Amino acid sequence: MHHQQWNSRSTKMQQNSIFAPHSQQFMYKKISLLLLIVTLLTVYVLFLRKNHIVTTEEARAIAVQPASKFFTWKNNAIHYTDEGQGPVMLMIHGFAGSFYNFQAVTEQMRDSFRVIRVDLPGMGLSDFRQSGDGTDYFREYKDFFRVFMDSANVDSCIVIGNSLGGLMASLVAISFPEKVKGLVLLNSAGYDMKNVLKKGAGPLRWGWFRNLAERGLPMYIVKYSVTYPFADKSKVDPTEFPIDYALVNRKGVLTSLIDLASSGQEPDTSAFARIKTPSLIIWGKEDNIIPVDHAERFKRDLSNSQMKIYSPCGHMPMMEIPDSIVADLKRFSAKLQ
Repeated sequence: MHHQQWNSRSTKMQQNSIFAPHSQQFMYKKISLLLLIVTLLTVYVLFLRKNHIVTTEEARAIAVQPASKFFTWKNNAIHYTDEGQGPVMLMIHGFAGSFYNFQAVTEQMRDSFRVIRVDLPGMGLSDFRQSGDGTDYFREYKDFFRVFMDSANVDSCIVIGNSLGGLMASLVAISFPEKVKGLVLLNSAGYDMKNVLKKGAGPLRWGWFRNLAERGLPMYIVKYSVTYPFADKSKVDPTEFPIDYALVNRKGVLTSLIDLASSGQEPDTSAFARIKTPSLIIWGKEDNIIPVDHAERFKRDLSNSQMKIYSPCGHMPMMEIPDSIVADLKRFSAKLQ
């Protein structure tokens, strides 16, 4: 009996000693294969995939409009559009956006207003050679708007901003109150910027993404990025995709976006209380980037403000519900006359 048990244990030990090396070899082969696949994918993504970078000349050929103008600021070519007659409305787009984000609103406003849409430095068709480590973005943007408004002969305006553009519009109202007679914030950035960037900038806030960005973003990512902020996806205009593709992939833009998103700089939110300019706060209730409760925070800090919430509407109301935004802007402007 004991002899049989010993033989059984001996047989199992022999089996284990026979199969263990083979199991280890199999595991090593799987790990090696996985590493090879990861290496090949990395090489493909970094070096072999299609290069989507667009030259400035190519981007201009696609995006420049009859109302487009350029001026130089700190050796940067800055793009803006200037059209119509009447009270000035200065429109500022959000992170990774462009002047084109206000296209639908502009088409309805330029008959009664002088509409100026500016591409922020490092975005759209505007350059930003100062982008990078050590850049004080709020100081640079303040200087930029000082020079820009003087260059465009803007002595008085209603400044309108969406997302990051809303934060820039607030900066303009704080810095140049004598020039700003009205402030309109559309789903504006300002508070809790770490979480806002997490949702709005995605991997662009990571410095290591710079290597991936060297070959640009494919069209399917551009389409997703354009569609994502909408509550009603049917409101997305597919004719905009080629323009967005060209502008975000214009040489230097992705680098500027990464520099800004990874800078970790945040505004002094206590400064918002210094804004005494009549203000209109507009928000899309279904905003998946900046929560609608941020509208209440702006309403609390801007003493001379009113608030309007739209639903269903996402992060970019000037694109998703342009007719409503035009009506709001006209009413707001009429009250300021």
